[in-house]
Amino acid sequence: MTQAHHTGRGVVEPPARAVLVDTNAAAAAVGRRPVTIRQWANRGHIRRVGHDHLGRVTYDLDEVMRTAQKFV
Repeated sequence: MTQAHHTGRGVVEPPARAVLVDTNAAAAAVGRRPVTIRQWANRGHIRRVGHDHLGRVTYDLDEVMRTAQKFV
């Protein structure tokens, strides 16, 4: 697994082959509510890795899935 790179702007660059998803897609993928995904990000469990073309925050799907396993 490659590591993300910090840009110094409050977000990180995702690994080269990361699948990026918005908050709603991340929540649907792990069977959680979008507010849970936002809380994980606010608490440092997952990282925001940028924004999509509509300005929505994106997350690395693998990271979201690993985090969801910790909170089963």
